Amino acid sequence: MILHESGYRVRHGKWVPHDLSAAQKKSRYEYALELERRHRNHPFLDRLITCDETWIPLDNRRPSKQCLRLTQKSKVTPKVGLHPNEVMLCVWWRKYGIIHWELAENRQTIDAELYYSQLEHISEKICEAELRGLYRKGPILQQDNARPHVAQCTLDKIESLGWELLPHPSYSPDAAPSDYYLFSSLKCYLTGKRFFNVAEVKSMLSQYFDSKSPAFYRHGIDKLPEKRRSIIVSNGDYFD
Repeated sequence: MILHESGYRVRHGKWVPHDLSAAQKKSRYEYALELERRHRNHPFLDRLITCDETWIPLDNRRPSKQCLRLTQKSKVTPKVGLHPNEVMLCVWWRKYGIIHWELAENRQTIDAELYYSQLEHISEKICEAELRGLYRKGPILQQDNARPHVAQCTLDKIESLGWELLPHPSYSPDAAPSDYYLFSSLKCYLTGKRFFNVAEVKSMLSQYFDSKSPAFYRHGIDKLPEKRRSIIVSNGDYFD
């Protein structure tokens, strides 16, 4: 009460992805301004395809608060080691749902060769009757600056497909729908779950993606303009 009356409040600090330099803030500001102007004049979210990767731990249990009698012992949760058993999820999605997802097994990470093959697969998917009409003007790809995404063979492939590649500033997960929306939801869904093999992870992911309505995916993509406006208001810095 005293703090409030004095014009103060207590808030926990938070982690941010990077300690942004002045040049990086400027790049983020200019990116957001450019795309916000474009979106106002020529909305393009219906043409957007976004992709990203994230690690899926097989053990997602965490200690939790427990209400116990004085004589009861609390339940214990084994601590995950320094090298947890996990598998990488690669997902491609759009405003109306998932286009493709796969797991890179045996702790394999994404390299340019694998990403190249995914681009070819997504291109084939887009040519199917269900999606062809949505991309008459060509897809617009939103991806971050991970090394496989910006390898020269990847950029050449995107150009050969006739896709437009959206600019994306470094250290900007707050402008990537998978990071600020899809993966956040997925990680909440995973909390407390434990899987004993990759097959169980695949089954869980199928259930998760299938359980989401088109409105869920649409909401995530439709938040992009709001995220860009927040970057503009923050002069390129991260925002609360």
